[in-house]
Amino acid sequence: MKLLVSSDYHPDYEMMGVSRYDEVTEALTQTANVAIREQVDWYICLGDVANPDSGNAWKAVAFFGQLIVAMSKHGIRTAVIAGNHDVWTDGSGATTLTPLKMLEKVEHEGRQIAHIVERPKNIRLDDETALLCLPYTAPSHSYDVEEVTKSLWKANEKISIRTIVASHLMVPGIHPGSETKDMPRGRNIQYPVGVTKNTFMRLQGHYHKRQIFDLGDGGPKLRIPGSLCRLAFGEEDNEPSFFLIEF
Repeated sequence: MKLLVSSDYHPDYEMMGVSRYDEVTEALTQTANVAIREQVDWYICLGDVANPDSGNAWKAVAFFGQLIVAMSKHGIRTAVIAGNHDVWTDGSGATTLTPLKMLEKVEHEGRQIAHIVERPKNIRLDDETALLCLPYTAPSHSYDVEEVTKSLWKANEKISIRTIVASHLMVPGIHPGSETKDMPRGRNIQYPVGVTKNTFMRLQGHYHKRQIFDLGDGGPKLRIPGSLCRLAFGEEDNEPSFFLIEF
């Protein structure tokens, strides 16, 4: 199994009036090219595709949708979870990812090409692995993170498959960067430390600096790919990146 894991695109972001769209979409295209070249099985986005409050969210989401379709023609499936910059706060429960849900009805060689995750759920990556998704949600559609995580993990354990946790929540102990200072949005929803310690792997979005973080609970370390571009002045020391993971 080979995964490409990326996060926190924000192509609709403007820094002091300067659009970052071209730079970010070029970096996003590069990740898709790598996924195709490396023949990955899954392309996983850990959230923050675009902010619904911006004027260019539709453009950014349409671009990402085109990449999902292009990768699917090479047998690559995509899983995208909602981040704090994706959710609408109008009580509808919708996100900027909602238009992409039409891709869930598209198949390539008999397999669904995309999973768009706006609520916590399990996704079967293959016969042996599930992706337990913990998206960020608006207050109108909040959930008990610990209880939901326990339930989803036990469902996987019951059928003897390993679990990868993919989250866009807030993690205690991680030093906040521009994602919580220069680009704040939404409330603080805590990651279920300890509840996920017996899982196979833990992936985390939201934080723009690439890092491997030890949660201190004896479980697998948290793999944070960071953002694809330096988005604010506070990120000059960040290294834009993504993960290629094979197991």
